[in-house]
Amino acid sequence: MRLVGAEHRRRQRGGSALAFDLSYNGLSVEAQHAFIALAHADFGDFSVQDADAVAAAELDQLADANLIRNTAPDRFHFPALLRRYALTFSQ
Repeated sequence: MRLVGAEHRRRQRGGSALAFDLSYNGLSVEAQHAFIALAHADFGDFSVQDADAVAAAELDQLADANLIRNTAPDRFHFPALLRRYALTFSQ
């Protein structure tokens, strides 16, 4: 049996995927796409200017959902575990 979507991610990533799913599922479609695009851009720490072409308009929503961290004015951090989670949507 082949698992798809959120169920596959939960089994693949363990309990953390369930918590991430709750935050991710609360995002707008645009913010979900931005989250995945930022993961592919391979940013760790980045500025609004770095993300401008990818997702600048969605950064506040991602930070409010705790999927990225606002570390300073116009600076963000994409934790490695959340980046790997975002990449599961492209598999």
